[in-house]
Amino acid sequence: MLPKAMAKAEPSTVLSFVLLGIILFFILEKLLIWYHCHDEKCEIHSAAPYLILLGDAFRNFMDREPISLQSDMDAVGRGEAVHETSTD
Repeated sequence: MLPKAMAKAEPSTVLSFVLLGIILFFILEKLLIWYHCHDEKCEIHSAAPYLILLGDAFRNFMDREPISLQSDMDAVGRGEAVHETSTD
């Protein structure tokens, strides 16, 4: 994705946005989790594990979706797509 973005826009602009995103999410994570308590029943920080799990699941999906779409498109380009047949 980055090579295509850098081909369409100025590389320094694309990389600046990537760096800004990394820094922004680092700060956001630190603000949510930095001040934590060590109590088992903390009402303030009880959502942090769920937010981490949700964020990791979303990131994993977003990392793998373009790869799977690309492999599907490559298979279609080579004529290897599975065709559904009707048995009516």
